Amino acid sequence: MKNIIITGARGFIGSHLTGLCVDLGYNMVAFDHYNSNNSWEWLDNSKVKNDIEMILGNIRDYDSVYNAMKNCDTIIHLAALISTPYSYISPLAYLRTNVEGTYNIFESARNLTLNQIPVTSSSEYWDV
Repeated sequence: MKNIIITGARGFIGSHLTGLCVDLGYNMVAFDHYNSNNSWEWLDNSKVKNDIEMILGNIRDYDSVYNAMKNCDTIIHLAALISTPYSYISPLAYLRTNVEGTYNIFESARNLTLNQIPVTSSSEYWDV
C-alpha cells in the first residue's frame, strides 16, 4: 500500500484530497503547521480523520520536512501562505514559507530518492 504525505493537508484543497486518498486505500500522512488550539481545521469534521497520521511541523524547517517524508512513497505539496494582500505587508514570510519551504520539500525528496512530487498552487486576484 502506498504511503502518501500531503503538506497543507488541513486546508480546503488538502483536506479534500486527503479524504479522497484515504477512500482510495492509501496510507495518509498529513503534514501541517502547528496551531495552538490543536485544530485540524478542514479535517476536524472529516469522516477519515481517524485514518490519517498527523505530523505537525513547518515546511520552513528542513529537518522537520525530511523526517516527515522518510517513510513516504509520494509527497503532494500544497502548503503555502495565501492571501495576496498580506504578502505586500510581510513579503519575507511568504518567501520563507512558499519558496524556502518548497525548496525543503524538493531537497528532502532528492535526498530520499523520491522521484515525483505533484505541486499545485492557487492564488486570488486582488485589485489594489
